[in-house]
Amino acid sequence: MMLKISLRLLLLSAIFIFSCQSPGNEADKLIGAWRGVSWTANDQNTGRDATAVRFQFNADGTYTGVFGQQNENGTYRMSGKRLYTNAENQIEKMVETDWKTADTLIFKMNRVGTPEVLTLVRE
Repeated sequence: MMLKISLRLLLLSAIFIFSCQSPGNEADKLIGAWRGVSWTANDQNTGRDATAVRFQFNADGTYTGVFGQQNENGTYRMSGKRLYTNAENQIEKMVETDWKTADTLIFKMNRVGTPEVLTLVRE
């Protein structure tokens, strides 16, 4: 009987601890201005100008992106390490994120089966 009560208390404590953690933690780290510094495919330089890539992620869930001459505005959301962006008049896109440091953001992408990595730094 005591063992069952102890196990229930332990389970309830674990649920409470995990439910109190902020689900927006990854999204909070994303907020701010970012610029590209490198863009690789299969660990080789793509030849694309990573420095022409800029993102601004806002606390209200909106973002702007600049890719050379292309601009997009829309909304974003995080689910774990996945970043979902939904630009105006476009379908939702997803990239996997990783953090080299608090100021170095990695986008892991897939372009028609080829793995690409875009590295951005906080401005």
